[in-house]
Amino acid sequence: MVNTNWTLQEAYTANEAALVESPERSFADPTLPLYQWAALHELEHLRTRHEQGEKFALMLAIRKCANHDLIMPPWVVAGYIAAFDTILNYRSKDWNEVFGSPIPKGAHLAALRKQRKLEFAVFNEIVRIRKCSLDQAIDAGLFESVGKQFNIGKTLAEEYYYGAVAKIGWKPS
Repeated sequence: MVNTNWTLQEAYTANEAALVESPERSFADPTLPLYQWAALHELEHLRTRHEQGEKFALMLAIRKCANHDLIMPPWVVAGYIAAFDTILNYRSKDWNEVFGSPIPKGAHLAALRKQRKLEFAVFNEIVRIRKCSLDQAIDAGLFESVGKQFNIGKTLAEEYYYGAVAKIGWKPS
């Protein structure tokens, strides 16, 4: 069972062990320990967003649980039932009203697509580089180097990296 108290290294170790135990599994399998660990941390971030009134965070949490084969935490269960019952009991006829709009007002779809595609790719590349070279600082030079790999600037690479860090609640060393 995945433990949210694990460090990133412990999650990687559990991931490697799972792949050795079941070599037929793909490294991209979202039910592997590393991905479940990250998803559990993201669920905490989503819970905070939901508690602050962001309704769509609940839908993101449901998807996160389904994708990573995780049991829904009580706040997700209660939130879903309450929102669904609002429709079921005819207190609203609009899904966006009860679950929130999936696209933030004023957002640009192309920018959101780009972020979705690259955010964790940038994060993973920085983690990989730092794992290979423990003395590599997280600085402008690293963001510039990684940004070039993904055809983005250092500022965007930094934003994507720290966005991923915030989503999983990881404290980079």
